Order: sequence, then C-alpha cells, then structure tokens
Amino acid sequence: MSSAPSSTVASSSSPVDLLDHEGALSDSLYTILRSTFSHYASLTTLPPAPVTKGATETDELDQANEGEECLTRARLNRFAFETNGKEMDDETFVEIYEYFHCVSVPEPTLGEGVRVPALTFKGFTQLYELQTSAEESETWKDLKAWGYNEKLELKKEVEGEGKKEEEVEEEVVEKIGELKIGGDEKEEGEKEEKEEK
Repeated sequence: MSSAPSSTVASSSSPVDLLDHEGALSDSLYTILRSTFSHYASLTTLPPAPVTKGATETDELDQANEGEECLTRARLNRFAFETNGKEMDDETFVEIYEYFHCVSVPEPTLGEGVRVPALTFKGFTQLYELQTSAEESETWKDLKAWGYNEKLELKKEVEGEGKKEEEVEEEVVEKIGELKIGGDEKEEGEKEEKEEK
C-alpha cells in the first residue's frame, strides 16, 4: 500500500483511514466492529454447527464470563455467509481458534456439558487489525458487505437522509402551491367584490 504525499489534500470521495498512525484500529472502524460483533453475537436461532476437528480442545481456554458476547462456530458461519457469501471452512475456524482470543462456552445443542471455542470481541478486533494491516482491501470488502461507504457511513442512513431532504422539498413545493392557489383564489374574490361595487 502506497501512501499519498502529505501535501496532497484528500478528495471528499477518498476512503477514511482504517488504522491509526500506530497501526491500531481507528476509532471509527473499532465502533463498526463493535456493532457488527454485537449483532452476530446476539443471534440465537441458528442451526448448530458441527464440531470442528482441531478446534475441540477447550480445556486450555478460559470459560466465558456470564453474559460475555462471543461468536460460536454457528454465529461465525452466519457472519461469514453474510459477509463473504459462504460459511466458514474448518481450516479458517481452526486458525481463528489458534491465533485469536477465544473462550470456552457451553453448546447445549451438542449435548449436556459440551463446551466449544468461541471468538471474543478482543479476538475479533485482533483478526481485523491483522487483516487490515496485511490487506486493507479485504476489510473494505467486508465493510461494503455490511453496508458502509468509503466514509464509514451506513449507506441506508445516507440514503434515508436523502429521502428526508426530498420529502422536505416536496412539502415546500406543495406549500408554495397551496399559497399560490390560495392567493389566486383570494385575488379572484377581491376582484369579484370590486366588480360588484
């Protein structure tokens, strides 16, 4: 990735920085990741994911704290499908389990007392910091899949704001039309009164 000379002023359509000057996640990206993670961590009606070979030893993992948000394999599958169009393969899940912060969580759909690894928010941010520093275009693809533009604004919100402006314009035009129609009627009424006199 080449950086633009510091004397160059970024155009309004230039994407914002995803990492800060120290290589950490920018505040904007961190906020988006928090929101995205919470969305997928809160999903409850998902089909169970099969036990992943190579990622079943949860004894060395800390147990999740009460109420801690985590992405189990089933939630990661949904995340991957909605972000990349396909569920996560076993190899990718094992890499996540090995390299990023995970905890052990109960998985009642697999049986009484069965625990499985789950990615924490800390692990999720580790993953995105690594991906963004190595291949920023991949993170931009994900952001676009989640509905964000180059300014890290949700497209739906931006489009919604545009609709509001259009609605306001229509209301103003209607009001002007009503005033004009009302004004024309008033003028005609005054003309008729003068003619009657």
